[in-house]
Amino acid sequence: MTDQSNAPEKLPSNIMAEAALIGGILMQNEVAEKIRGIVEPQHFHEDLHRRIYQRIIDMIDGGATVTPISLKPYFANDAALEAVGGMGYLAKLTGDVGAVIGAKDFAEQIRDLAQLRALITAADEARAAASNTSDGIAPTAHIEALQERLSDLATVSAKRKPKTFAEAFDDTLRIMAENEDGEQGGRISLPTFEAMERAIGALPKGKLTVIAGRPGMGKSATAMKLLMAVADQGFGGSFFSLEMDDDDIMRRAIADICADADPAIRFDTMMKGSFTGAERAVLKSARAKADRMPIIIVQEPGMTLVAMKRHVRSATKQFERMGKEFRVLVVDYLQLMGGSNGRQNRVEQISEITSGMATLARETGLHIVLLSQLSRAVESREDKRPMLSDLRDSGSIEQDADNVVFPFREEYYVEAAKPVEHRRDDEAWANWQSQIAACRNKLDLICAKRRQGKVGTHRCQFFGHLMAIRNEGWRPADQNVEFEL
Repeated sequence: MTDQSNAPEKLPSNIMAEAALIGGILMQNEVAEKIRGIVEPQHFHEDLHRRIYQRIIDMIDGGATVTPISLKPYFANDAALEAVGGMGYLAKLTGDVGAVIGAKDFAEQIRDLAQLRALITAADEARAAASNTSDGIAPTAHIEALQERLSDLATVSAKRKPKTFAEAFDDTLRIMAENEDGEQGGRISLPTFEAMERAIGALPKGKLTVIAGRPGMGKSATAMKLLMAVADQGFGGSFFSLEMDDDDIMRRAIADICADADPAIRFDTMMKGSFTGAERAVLKSARAKADRMPIIIVQEPGMTLVAMKRHVRSATKQFERMGKEFRVLVVDYLQLMGGSNGRQNRVEQISEITSGMATLARETGLHIVLLSQLSRAVESREDKRPMLSDLRDSGSIEQDADNVVFPFREEYYVEAAKPVEHRRDDEAWANWQSQIAACRNKLDLICAKRRQGKVGTHRCQFFGHLMAIRNEGWRPADQNVEFEL
């Protein structure tokens, strides 16, 4: 018996389907337009078929009518074509009228078989790489590389079919009609966070919003408020923290929920964890509200883009089991994410990450909120309000983002300039009190980039001692914690 252990593996393919599809296009060139976006030249397993299909598409795109005769000059001396019968082979392909009717099915099968071949190749290469320990043992790197390959394969069939201008026109009219009927066309309204909705609009699918600021400006609080505003509408959201642990995140979130109660629970009390009987009753009520908020918290330092994609797939399945639609992903924060290539400099790594996050948003339909630090240049200016040029590490942050929002608390800087007690003359103290009263509990959301709308500044309220962001005009039910001068 012949030893088959070293025989090459036969990869899945359907050469007859490839031939039939080419024949269908040669009979009716209009078939090529019907399968655009389904099958590409690289999906053909047989090299000859791949080259013939590419030539057909090039000729059609150039305005030519393609037949076996018009193809002849391009394959007159082709050895592979001569081996299967020369130009007579192309003429033979046009003999089955059923190839026109079944063209879409053939195209889909050719694409699916190409995916299976790519899957086998990825697995073989991963096995070979994992077996080679000459450069060290790094299982995590091999796992992430394979996950990246599998993630790319999983998105191939999800690519959108190209639209004609008229088709895109009709789709946009349909969305406009939905908006006229009071719907948001797939966007999420934020009634509990009006300033953010004014800044970037009702939250659309597939976009990347960057929230950037210096320490103390309320980046994390702003992002968590956005996430809870989405959860209030019944949509799923996830908070990926690369810095704070679960306990720190939740104490802030719980304080925000409890800010509406009487008594409200101050953030410093939340951090100490010592509560009165009345406060424990408030916590019990807050727990009931949290049970209705579809939010997932993930804490993982040094997360890479590949790991992020893995978590997104896992979270999507988890929300599906809850019966909720996963719509918003918050990442806190960009500069703590790891790059895929340790040989890249940090600017190149940040560019790769922001580009990857924008792509992930488009592929998954998630609205991704990416927190980012600002450079220290802000602190050296008299006017502390940030600008796009203050974005730290890479210009790609501004380029890849659909929206850029800077939370800004003038109160933070005025508080830092509070006159020390032994220098408080009447005028200095009076001036400072006037300044702090004007900005106390104010949070400006500076929208510096909005791909689909106007930029501008929109105001809401930030009660730091409650870790709570609220719409303008809101006042705590517990008046004892409203203002602290």
